[in-house]
Amino acid sequence: MITTTLVRPFDILMATAIAGGVLGMTPALADVPQIVVEATAPVQHGTAGAGGDRVDLLSVKYHVHMQGLDLTKHADVLQAEEQVKVAATKACEAIQAQYPARPLSDQRSCISDATNPGMGELKLLIAAAEKNSTSK
Repeated sequence: MITTTLVRPFDILMATAIAGGVLGMTPALADVPQIVVEATAPVQHGTAGAGGDRVDLLSVKYHVHMQGLDLTKHADVLQAEEQVKVAATKACEAIQAQYPARPLSDQRSCISDATNPGMGELKLLIAAAEKNSTSK
């Protein structure tokens, strides 16, 4: 299961409220391991005066829940990896959709930058799952 939070420069409070609502509606997911996949992009907002253009950071986060996956099984690990890649791609596409006039300089770089930390988190979850399965 994938949930998403879109954070635009001036909507941080709204995004926090939405995220709180999503998490509040799904208390069963609180115990499910999840991976946060985040894509970011700088966004310029005209001239801000003597200092030049104001640049904010647009951030799109997807929460990839590992519910129903046994990370000690190769097939489930492959599925988890695919979910992380899909979340990264969707996050980068969401950034592009928010600012279509602003070209995302390198879509592959955006996806890679969003995927790599998520894969690192996944490796930690896999190691924990394998440790738990061998200690039983």
